[in-house]
Amino acid sequence: MMRMRCAALVSTWKKAAEFEALAATATVDVLRQRYRDIAACYRLLAREREWLIGTGAIEGEQAIDSQRPSSSQGLS
Repeated sequence: MMRMRCAALVSTWKKAAEFEALAATATVDVLRQRYRDIAACYRLLAREREWLIGTGAIEGEQAIDSQRPSSSQGLS
């Protein structure tokens, strides 16, 4: 089975890596653990999105784009 990736999914994996890097450089133990926990949450989110895309429950980028307001709608 080929894994499909959308921009948001790649972004989620990158966020996990960012928090892992923060954990590696943190000097306060509590903060280091908090960063590791956040990274684990992002990895879990990314795996769940991959699974949902793989099963056809969501359609990758289209599922995410449908939640964004179009530029013609604007934000109030």
